[in-house]
Amino acid sequence: MKLKFEYSFETELESFEYLASSYETFKRYGYRVSVPSGFDLNTKDKKGLKKQIELELESTMVKKAKKEIINRWGQNKDVINAFFDQLPYEKPNTMIVKLTKYGTGSFYNYGNPKYIVVMVNTVRDLLMTVIHESIHCVIEKPVVQKHKLDQPTKEGLLDWLFINNIHIKSLFPDYQYRDFIKKPTNKLIEEIGWDIFCQ
Repeated sequence: MKLKFEYSFETELESFEYLASSYETFKRYGYRVSVPSGFDLNTKDKKGLKKQIELELESTMVKKAKKEIINRWGQNKDVINAFFDQLPYEKPNTMIVKLTKYGTGSFYNYGNPKYIVVMVNTVRDLLMTVIHESIHCVIEKPVVQKHKLDQPTKEGLLDWLFINNIHIKSLFPDYQYRDFIKKPTNKLIEEIGWDIFCQ
């Protein structure tokens, strides 16, 4: 899988609009949200918001994050590709990575085209975030929607992969389950067939 990067006023505005539309979900699960200075997710001042986003467009931070992701993806591409090749689902040849300074860390869109949005000023590991959100894109329809999984269970599945898959585990050997997730049951792992390719 290759990566294609995007960063612009439009991608920043899109990130904010997504955040605003998902406000209740973020509030329910206690996510911290980064937004343009002087604004919140309930703002009605769209003109002022757009002006602030333009003022905050920052290329140095974005370039640094992009360079880090490209370098680490390149250094580990054989392992990453071996992992994605294991997943028996439709995968894009190229994953679009939209960079942003706003959000909860990251999110994804599993439509056409598939893309992920990654915060450049997050404390989270950038390579881990790109892989994590790319997995979400790939498994959303064939796993999450098919089995009607809620948010904590969906995130628990991702944690399970990072802890149990030999390829991803080699990249992030200290990965642990996050506090808010539901650990997937053995029955669910068997139902979706992950017990085979995570041995």
